[in-house]
Amino acid sequence: MSSEDIDYYAVLDVKEDATAQEIKSGYRQRSLKVHPDRNPDNPEAAALFHALTQAYEVLCDPLKKASFDALLAARNARKLRFQGLDNKRKALAEDLERRENDFKRSKGEEVKERGELERLKEEGRKMREAREAGKAEVEKRAAGEKRDEEEKKRRVEKEAARRNGGGGGAIELGPLDTTLRVKWNPSALPDVLDVDSLERTLKNLVSPASLDVDSIVLSAKFRANPKKGKHASAVVSFKSLRAAVRVVEAREKGGHGWDAIEVAWAAGEPPAVLGGGGGGVKKAEEAKVEESRPSTFPAAMMVDSSEDRILSQLRAKERQKLMDEMRRQEEDGAQEEDGAPSFRATGSCTTTPHGALLGCLANATVSAVGPSSSAYTSDIAAFNQRVQPQPSAIVYPSTPNDIAAALLCASASGVNVTARGGGHSYGSYGLGGTDGSLVIDVAGFRDIEVLEGGTAIVGAGNRLGDIALALNEKGVGLPHGTCPYVGVADLFWALAGAAPNFGIITSFYFTTFPTPPTVIRFAYNYVAGGIAVADAASYFSKWQAFGNSSAPAELGMAFTVGPGGWIVLDGVYYGEEAEFEKALAPLIADMPAGLNSSSAAAGNKDDFYSKSLMTPSSTFISNETIQAFFEYCFTTSTSTNWFIEIALYGGANSYINSVSLEDNSFAHRDKLLTFQIFGAYVNYVDPLLSPDDVKELYWGSQYTRLAQLRGKYDPQALLRYPQSIVAS
Repeated sequence: MSSEDIDYYAVLDVKEDATAQEIKSGYRQRSLKVHPDRNPDNPEAAALFHALTQAYEVLCDPLKKASFDALLAARNARKLRFQGLDNKRKALAEDLERRENDFKRSKGEEVKERGELERLKEEGRKMREAREAGKAEVEKRAAGEKRDEEEKKRRVEKEAARRNGGGGGAIELGPLDTTLRVKWNPSALPDVLDVDSLERTLKNLVSPASLDVDSIVLSAKFRANPKKGKHASAVVSFKSLRAAVRVVEAREKGGHGWDAIEVAWAAGEPPAVLGGGGGGVKKAEEAKVEESRPSTFPAAMMVDSSEDRILSQLRAKERQKLMDEMRRQEEDGAQEEDGAPSFRATGSCTTTPHGALLGCLANATVSAVGPSSSAYTSDIAAFNQRVQPQPSAIVYPSTPNDIAAALLCASASGVNVTARGGGHSYGSYGLGGTDGSLVIDVAGFRDIEVLEGGTAIVGAGNRLGDIALALNEKGVGLPHGTCPYVGVADLFWALAGAAPNFGIITSFYFTTFPTPPTVIRFAYNYVAGGIAVADAASYFSKWQAFGNSSAPAELGMAFTVGPGGWIVLDGVYYGEEAEFEKALAPLIADMPAGLNSSSAAAGNKDDFYSKSLMTPSSTFISNETIQAFFEYCFTTSTSTNWFIEIALYGGANSYINSVSLEDNSFAHRDKLLTFQIFGAYVNYVDPLLSPDDVKELYWGSQYTRLAQLRGKYDPQALLRYPQSIVAS
């Protein structure tokens, strides 16, 4: 079946008036059935999955969907028209046959026979005329289309001749005629680190003449690491040809500062007004430059790569189209020489990353909240108010295409990207961790769907509380944390444990479990001063041993210590009360006297600092260390409102520790306890850790492989925050 005959609604098994939600559900259900990973023995699975993806992309894009709906309506109308013609021809044939039989039966009636024959001849003539008229109409339409194509071709040839100086008219300037390639040695110019410093350097070199820079696009490799590599490069566009010529002439004269810099025309040769082959759209008289300008540059200045071929093909195009083509080149994985410019750009370019980013997002019709917006302050409010970054912008996408457009704009503007789900990061990494990031907030992905068989599709913008309630309505559930306001938000191995370094997730697919018929939530509370240090230390040692060897898989619990010695032992048990009492009997029997009641509360934004550590299952915390720990907690006086939560993480029956390191990139599969010192574990980030500590404490033995994958999937470090994985 040709692409013109495909019915995307039929591919997704939805009606033509299906809603966006019905289209999404149809895609998800069908894709699960035909996904190549689930059908390794079906050679057609990949083609079917590709067709589903293509149908989903068309029907989820309003413009593409409208175009397809119009095509489908025309296709259906054509079918009805041909069907009507076929029925008419059949009726005429049957009528003709009937009349011929009638004629034979009335052979003796000469007058009637003659009249019938004349009538039939007339009808035959009309049919022939109608057929000839239809054929003529088709030929006329074909001739018209041919004329249109020839006219279009003549216009293109005429425009090309005009832009290349033909026809005796004035030579015009194009976007490449005012654009230069600039290449420099970073070790000789260590102060050139960004767009502003490069512009400042060029202005100093041509001083006292003015230099009107329109836009600068740095190479992607240089943006990722300005101090690495033997060469760095950029594309510099000027507001006039005169400014570009000033730089070229200054470079030819040489002098102090120019030894480490090379310049060349972006089109590969000077513009036509200077005797070269450039063309364009801006009048040459604006430049007022004599034709005696040099027409060639040393070959060493030129970048011999596929970019030159693309640039030469686009000499007569507008700068917007040029930047779009450059972006597509990088997307297709074009191999660039070390230090060559990386032309990933969309929309208008400006000399500041913030302006370039916001302009690009606007051109891509991606809604953004920037620093000038009235909603900016509230939208960037951090969960941990101790760490409050100032992002360049926040976008709220509703489709994967929106995210892709935002990523392209960030790459073109030299701005790193971070994703925000629940915004619960202790280091405010959902806001970038430092100033200047583009925040992609996935709050718009809030769908929750439970498929037949129990698989749950959960949008990345959901919070745990919302997920728990939605799944409970379907009679299923998931193991997860206790904070209802926390978000959920070879490559699969890396994503499962280090996702923020490799991509932005819009949906999670979870295997759910039937909702437990009975859930017991328990808490045992000692108020400050209600238990002695020695008793607390002794009981903690017993609790540690119980968690390692005796705690059943159905039990989750934590031991929390606060100022003055208050203690809370709480958790949850999935099972009947009798089983719970039996499982906890050893702990309850050893509890010191002085128990009190307990309560729970939800969390809000706060100003805090946290650290964390994990202890191995193979080595218990010694009694001496435990005694010293509780002595310090019970007796140290401070105005800070703090607490330390110690969660039972591992143990003999822990499912977490039963997962192999080969299954995903999460590194901590041999731990017993997790200490969250509120106010090192990858989900309880400590922004003050050194890079070496981050590697060891967060990723451990998995870091080497993660760094290799980082280099493969995001070598430019577009997705970046202060403690992100560094590509090897």
